[in-house]
Amino acid sequence: MRPGESRQRCTARAFTAILLGVGAAAGVAWAQVAVQNQGYVPFSDEPINYRSEAHDPVAELQKRLNRGDAALQYEPEHGYLKSVLENLGISTQSQTLVFSKTSFQYKKISPQHPRALYFNDDVYVGQVHEGKVLEFVSFDAMQGAMFYILDEQKADKPKFERAELD
Repeated sequence: MRPGESRQRCTARAFTAILLGVGAAAGVAWAQVAVQNQGYVPFSDEPINYRSEAHDPVAELQKRLNRGDAALQYEPEHGYLKSVLENLGISTQSQTLVFSKTSFQYKKISPQHPRALYFNDDVYVGQVHEGKVLEFVSFDAMQGAMFYILDEQKADKPKFERAELD
């Protein structure tokens, strides 16, 4: 009981808290049943076609790399970052630092080591301090946001890997 509160008021407050808790639990249970009843979402079928050929800027850069029309240069201090930004037409001046742990490399992100984001109208590039990969969100006119990673280890033929839903 709070100071000056009647026993009846205290009981009513406790009862309300219990009802809210039960209601929230019932809501969670209902949401779980609703998700289970939806079943498989066919992302690769019409109209989504998520696994069809992509035409976003990162996919187009990968095609140029495959043909030999473009190359990524590795730098010991910055990995492929500068070369990727140049090839995608992203200015280093677009850099913004974020503390958000929405990266799958979230354990390396902190106020002392924020994630750097570089962007233009069509692509976001994320770099995590001492991270293993560069992270990309690239926008395709038909399929929307496409997610990629690029290994930061030096390679003969660096390759963007598309992050797909299974």
